[in-house]
Amino acid sequence: MTEQTSTEMSAQSAANRQIATLDSKIQELEMRLYNLEGRIPNSNIMSNKFWTRALAIFGHEISIYLLFYGGIIAMAVVIGILGALIGSISR
Repeated sequence: MTEQTSTEMSAQSAANRQIATLDSKIQELEMRLYNLEGRIPNSNIMSNKFWTRALAIFGHEISIYLLFYGGIIAMAVVIGILGALIGSISR
């Protein structure tokens, strides 16, 4: 057996500490990943099937369009009613 010098032993202990640090970091990242995966909603947008995913996205898109254009149409109706009232008053 060969005797290890103090520099070899300190290099080996430094490597062991680095491995332990990396192991703890990997465990921490695995825990964070597990927690993040738990926060992902169970939605058809995450489906592996193309058509299921496409129809889910299409449905979300329609709902956004309805909200957006519904608001614009509601404002146009209110402006139209106000214009009609002002026009009838000024006659």
